[in-house]
Amino acid sequence: MDNKLLIYILLIFLLLFIVVAQQLISKKFIQDLSNLLYQKQDGNNYLTRLNSWYGKLMLGAKKRLFMSVDGYLLLEDHSKIEECFDKLNKSRLSFTQKIGLYQKEIQYYISVKKYSEAIKINDDLQKLGAVLADDKNMAYILEENNLLIEIDCKHNAKLAKKMLEKAKESQGELAKGIYFLRAAKCYYYGGDTKNMNKYLKEAELKTTGSTLNKQILKYLNDPSLMD
Repeated sequence: MDNKLLIYILLIFLLLFIVVAQQLISKKFIQDLSNLLYQKQDGNNYLTRLNSWYGKLMLGAKKRLFMSVDGYLLLEDHSKIEECFDKLNKSRLSFTQKIGLYQKEIQYYISVKKYSEAIKINDDLQKLGAVLADDKNMAYILEENNLLIEIDCKHNAKLAKKMLEKAKESQGELAKGIYFLRAAKCYYYGGDTKNMNKYLKEAELKTTGSTLNKQILKYLNDPSLMD
């Protein structure tokens, strides 16, 4: 075999090895970060590792900015969350990244009761996502965010039964818990205290160990927080 050809082949294999190794190491790094954030709920250590020199080596700037939002959400650092959103909105984002950003913004503005802002962003999301409305995943995203707006922002009490149906159809425990929580909110807005308490308790059981569970416990102690 020609020496030059052999060198080229070896270089190709070396490059492939480097790419695969980097992907595996990056995946492990993200898994470790997820464990810090969702299992240990250690926002400070999560952000420190994410934005360390190693984090910068493993992940691009936009990816780290997106992931930083989750850490600041856990720490309830609103100024940092807004700062991340501002930087991301000024960045050149892909279609998928823009969709992801809109979803994060909607959830955040609902959580801090800035409902008009959440409604405005959902309008932008629906317009952007309309180009792929026939896609099953996109249709799901658009519907889910519309439900968030209808229930959390507009306090639509008529969606309780639909949420219970979705809970029944869902496979995962966490997904069931989310729909039970939405049903409980609908019952609260409709003045049905009995069913509100029933499905808040169901939601609490289904979301054990998640960050959402803490919020549900707050609702059980003080339902007025759902206003």
